[in-house]
Amino acid sequence: MEKICSITLSFNRVPLKPYEWKDTVNISGLLVKRVTHKCVIDILMNDCIIESNERIMLLSDGNSSIAIRLDKDGNVTARSFLDYIDDLKVNEIAKHLKCTNIKYKKEKGKIIYPDELRSDALMRKYILESLKNCKNDNLLKYLYFKLFNEIDDYSKEKLLKSIDSDNLEKNVLLYNLLLST
Repeated sequence: MEKICSITLSFNRVPLKPYEWKDTVNISGLLVKRVTHKCVIDILMNDCIIESNERIMLLSDGNSSIAIRLDKDGNVTARSFLDYIDDLKVNEIAKHLKCTNIKYKKEKGKIIYPDELRSDALMRKYILESLKNCKNDNLLKYLYFKLFNEIDDYSKEKLLKSIDSDNLEKNVLLYNLLLST
């Protein structure tokens, strides 16, 4: 095992790619542990309990790396991907280490990764909340017209339903229109 000087992480139950990070923490002195690829995948995809006294672990198979945060019972409470440069450094270090056999147990819970960027999900949530709380029927009709280019079949329910199924371009249009009103 070899220590890494300083690393920037963003812990979440479902790890985010660095370009989506909002809150970060800089941590120094973590030990890099080389593990199997299966171990990395198991920890990324499942709730796990790990036998360790450490609260934060930095794991790598030499090709991909993750940081995990554990509670006092060894439950993995959060995961973090590494930014590109830190990932390269950690993987390079791991390639020269012997594989460590960490003891872990997969639990029943699976980690579900979203199909969209966090910013897109937040935008859709804002649109839905704004439309649900909107009391101005004329504004809703105007937004409906902008979205469907017709007004004859207008219904608030149809407008709300379209937010989840519509493409990002239409959601951005609605988002910008709502921000400007």
